[in-house]
Amino acid sequence: MNMINVSQKKTEQGLSLIELMIVVAIIGILAAVAIPKFQFFMAKARQTEVKTNLNHIYTLQTSYFADNDSYALLPVVGYSINSGSGGVVTNCNLPNDIGFNLTDCRKVRYFYNVLTPLSNISSGFLVQAASGGTGIPGITVGENLIFPGCDVPDMWFIDHFKNLENRALFPGLGSHPLFGNVGKSSADYCI
Repeated sequence: MNMINVSQKKTEQGLSLIELMIVVAIIGILAAVAIPKFQFFMAKARQTEVKTNLNHIYTLQTSYFADNDSYALLPVVGYSINSGSGGVVTNCNLPNDIGFNLTDCRKVRYFYNVLTPLSNISSGFLVQAASGGTGIPGITVGENLIFPGCDVPDMWFIDHFKNLENRALFPGLGSHPLFGNVGKSSADYCI
């Protein structure tokens, strides 16, 4: 009986070092593929905020136009807007003519701004929403909260025709009627 127990102990071995290294390599490859996809889907989920808010602004502007025969100007509202003195100011819920308010100021990832010049406000509007970056004319915002670590701002636009677009402001790419350099979507540069 003693001989049988000794032979059983010799056959009950764990994983060899090579087998363990192969398992670690497979897990590393799977992680290398999965993490960028996970980051992409997280960014898409975060972008739901801006799509919802821009559609809400469109509805408010349309209602305002029905009552006043012109579109309202919207003060810059939202996340981390640098003041002239270099300090960061969060303009979360400023009073405005259309009644646009952000519900939870601690969770705001974008700032919102009407880009249409005053002389054209009766013929249409273009609202910009951006998170992060420094390529926005006249405004520097803080960290990109949609694509952390990316210098290209996540920019969204909606106009009076309800065209909702995600475009990145980046020098030398494309053209926009108001400020020129508009490229592909932010995700194309940041992921």
